[in-house]
Amino acid sequence: MRKIRASEAWIAYFSGKYNKEELEEIAMATPAIKEAVEFEDTFLQDKIERRAYEQREKAIRDYYSYMNSYKEEGLQEGLQKGWQQGLYQQAIQTAKNMLKDKVDIKLISKYTNLSIEEINKIKVE
Repeated sequence: MRKIRASEAWIAYFSGKYNKEELEEIAMATPAIKEAVEFEDTFLQDKIERRAYEQREKAIRDYYSYMNSYKEEGLQEGLQKGWQQGLYQQAIQTAKNMLKDKVDIKLISKYTNLSIEEINKIKVE
């Protein structure tokens, strides 16, 4: 077999196109692949080790899935709170403008959905 670069060796290893003898020949030329082949052989023979690995992988996938769902939930909650805060700030600004124009407090409350107490606080400020 001709001398191949490490990247070509890895591509060959993962391609699935080579039989065990050919893979061993590739592995001899690349120490890292040799180590991977030996680990793979050991791993495939040991059912307990393989089961433990599968459980670890599942736990990792479950963790990331769990975190992503909470991230999405937190993002939605943050957007909702931000939107509500923005509406509230807009209502306060509208109330300030209406107070400058000497609009009746009850009418301001009606159109801004702010309580009369909140409008009186704004008026004092």
